[in-house]
Amino acid sequence: MSESRVRLGIVLVAIVYALVLSVGLARPHLGIWDEYFTLARSAGFLETGDMLQVTNNRRPSLLKPPIQYWLGAAAMKAGFSDEVSVRMWSALFAVGTVFAGAWLARGVVRETPVIGLVAALLIASSPALLRYGRTGLLESGQVLSVALTLGAVFRVRLDPRAWTVAGVAAGFGALQKAPLALGLAVLAVVVLVAFGRLGGRETLRSGWFRLGALLAVSLAAFWPVVQTVRFGDLWVKQYLSSQLVGRLAPVAGETIAGRQLDRWLRFYSEWPEPWLVAPVLLVAVLLVPAVRRSVESVLLLGFSVAALCGLYLAGGAVYPRYLLPIVPMLAVVAAHLIVALAPSARAALGIALCLVVVQAPQAWRQHDLVAADMSDAVAAGAALRERLAPSEMAVVAFASADDPIPPTAIVWYADLPSSVRMLSLPRLAALRHRIGRHDLRGTVPKGHFATLRSILPTAVATAEYGSVVLWEAPATRARRSGPTAALGARARP
Repeated sequence: MSESRVRLGIVLVAIVYALVLSVGLARPHLGIWDEYFTLARSAGFLETGDMLQVTNNRRPSLLKPPIQYWLGAAAMKAGFSDEVSVRMWSALFAVGTVFAGAWLARGVVRETPVIGLVAALLIASSPALLRYGRTGLLESGQVLSVALTLGAVFRVRLDPRAWTVAGVAAGFGALQKAPLALGLAVLAVVVLVAFGRLGGRETLRSGWFRLGALLAVSLAAFWPVVQTVRFGDLWVKQYLSSQLVGRLAPVAGETIAGRQLDRWLRFYSEWPEPWLVAPVLLVAVLLVPAVRRSVESVLLLGFSVAALCGLYLAGGAVYPRYLLPIVPMLAVVAAHLIVALAPSARAALGIALCLVVVQAPQAWRQHDLVAADMSDAVAAGAALRERLAPSEMAVVAFASADDPIPPTAIVWYADLPSSVRMLSLPRLAALRHRIGRHDLRGTVPKGHFATLRSILPTAVATAEYGSVVLWEAPATRARRSGPTAALGARARP
């Protein structure tokens, strides 16, 4: 199959994929907890006009870098709806990943053009990428940065100018969510030099390498430097400590067989794709000499297995979507296996199309996740805003991250002042003595009002909006000491 036909095929795959991703992007309401964070942080730039400070609910938010929030703000200012403004960028990044994955595959096997088309088909058929490419989350942008960075690193032997692409892509990833692409690029260069795929001295002396490294480090350091200057060690504590180290640091050995196993059973039920693919690829790579001898393919598979192990051992709050960056890696290794084993380019393409057909039903079911009925959140949020007095504190309580109505949706639609607190019921119980001294008003899932009442005995339900209860709780007065207090307590009805 000629190079021109392969390129045309990749473009057609990307066009079809873009059309599939576009279905439902404009449907009203967002359905995932963190999408409302994306929406609030994007809108914060329009409210403050300060492009160097991410805000959420009128408070500084130091947990994430700004690129997708900048883009969301630009889309909102251009007149797009809230939903399209946050979803469109994830969709565009997912389409870009199809191209970047094909480019990465050609960096692994240069002499067989069809590998790029096979990889593009496998990436486009991934249910996980399709799901998060149609949400307002940051994951698909990170996936694009990883695929593009590694693809550039693998191609620098043919064209040293690719170092600049690697630098920009790695820097973009750091400004999108986390410096994952930069870290993987460093590891990839070390491995390629160690196995003789790159010359160590020649690489260090290359002007293109130095330019790429400068771009990567400058872009990756830009936001941390700005935030440290503005907020000091608060940024270090919130972003580095809680987001990176706090989540990914390994747990103690005695908890691995307990809580970690429960977490990964849930991971498997939500997204079995890496679990099913990675072991098969690992065995196949060990058995197929053409693939086993490829340092690039083994490196990609090693990154994927390391990601699985790392998230298994992580002690903080991690989610199945954190595995998304390994999708193009697994797709490229699978494409290499298919090309190595298939008798011809057409046969390889036929195998890839069969795999697409197998994945299609599961991928199509991801469309249901875009539509969300947040009418209860809209009504409850509006009522909370109207009834909240200046002297009252707003508390949006929730039972767990799996609540059908994300508390972030209620906060968004209520457009509450910065004094609002979004608390889980266990956290509310821990703080009840402190916040109970205030007049409170808020919301809670309907099935958990009794739990709220056990935490705040003065709470009474004032209205119901579907699955959301609006409540109020007068301040708990400080108890006096001594006999008078005891008599007073007995005299109260």
